[in-house]
Order: sequence, then C-alpha cells, then structure tokens
Amino acid sequence: MRLIFIVVLSCIYFLSYAEVTRIGIGTSTELTPELLAKYPSLDPIYKNIYPPRVEKLAIEEDLGERYKTADSYANQEWNALDDVGKGAYLMKMFEALNKLHGYKYSKRIMTCIAYRESNFKPQIGNPKSTSIGLGQVTEETAKDMIDRGIFSSELYGYSGSSAEEFIPLMKRDIVAQMEAMLGVMYMKNKGDVDPSDINLSVKRYRGGNDNKIKNNYASAVYNCANCIKEEFGEKANKVSMECLSHAKVE
Repeated sequence: MRLIFIVVLSCIYFLSYAEVTRIGIGTSTELTPELLAKYPSLDPIYKNIYPPRVEKLAIEEDLGERYKTADSYANQEWNALDDVGKGAYLMKMFEALNKLHGYKYSKRIMTCIAYRESNFKPQIGNPKSTSIGLGQVTEETAKDMIDRGIFSSELYGYSGSSAEEFIPLMKRDIVAQMEAMLGVMYMKNKGDVDPSDINLSVKRYRGGNDNKIKNNYASAVYNCANCIKEEFGEKANKVSMECLSHAKVE
C-alpha cells in the first residue's frame, strides 16, 4: 500500500512538472493572464520587467567608474531597489528557474555568487574578458555549453535558441543572466561532481588554477548563503546586508 502511494505521488509530481515545463518553453503558447493565473510559477521567469535603458555593458578599467556606467545603462526601477530588494528578487527568480530546468542549486548560493561577481549590477562587463552581467558568465562559456548541448534556454520565446541568439539576450535580460549562471553550475557539475558538494561546485564556478583564490571565493559565498539560511530559514526569499557582506570577504 505504501509503495502504491509513493508511485502515485511520483506520477502526480511528474505530470505537474511536465505540464508546467511544456507550457513554458513553446513559442506557440500565448502566456495569457488566465494561463499565468493557473500556473503562477511561470509568471516571474517570462517577464523581463527590468530591461536596461541602454543594451550595453560597462567595461571601464576603473571599477568605480565601471559601476557608475553600469548603473547609467541599467533600468531605473532596478537601480531604485536597494541590495536587499535586489537579492530577494534574485532568490525568487533562481527558485523559479530551478523548477523550470529541474535543477536543485541553492538559491542562496546563486544569489551570493551574483553579489560577489557583480554587486547586483546587470549591465556590468569586464575590460579583460567577455563577462556579462550578474554572474559574469563569459560569452565563450555560454557558447560552449549551448553548442555542446549541456545547456539550453527554457525562457519563453528562446527555448532551444542558439548561442548567437542567447548571448545578446543576456545583455538585456536579467533573468537570462541568471539562467546562464545555473547553466554554468550544471556544466561544472556534469558527470563527475555531486551537486550537493557546494564548495567544489562554487570553486568550479570561479574557475582558474589558483587554489587559494578558489578556496577564498567558495568560503565567502558559502558563509553568505549560510548566514541567509540561519537568519531567514530554508524557504524565504529574503536577504540582509549583513549576510551579503560575507560574499565580499577575501
């Protein structure tokens, strides 16, 4: 009897997940208010509510100047949010994107990586690389994981898009930047890394050959995420500046 119950429950979960995914990824399905009301989890991941004022990335050599330029390109409503508000938004998006892709990466870890990498500035680039936005995913990495079939966008209207189509989207859509971050985590874990091994996963996200830098990076991100968990619990989409500050510790 217990076995039958588990099987039935598993089937219900699979069917509900498959239906949500199917509705989300096709360009032929119109996302009407009625549909979004029925499947509210679709709503946040198909709305680019913070499009930039200018679809450019700030690449100034001086970091302070780069931050200012990035803000001048970014959406005014986004800039009006404080970092706590931005962090809460990112956590909600990562939660929805995880569900869409079937990933299980910590929304706290991903939000802390974004703060570490970009200070939540979506229009920031890098003068020495092709890094893009919140997670500083490079164009080369995005192209590699898409071309090799490791990652495919599931965003409405871009499902199955090529690297040539998706990379420009990253420059103008915060949610696409977050989706790419999750894609990188999956690529770094694929095949030989347990996703539950947080430290190793984050080290691989950081990349490079300097173990000290990677260890410090992973420790800072983990401490940020753990602080959020202890302060707000597992489910809440909330952050604090005290917790975010841990992500910046060298």
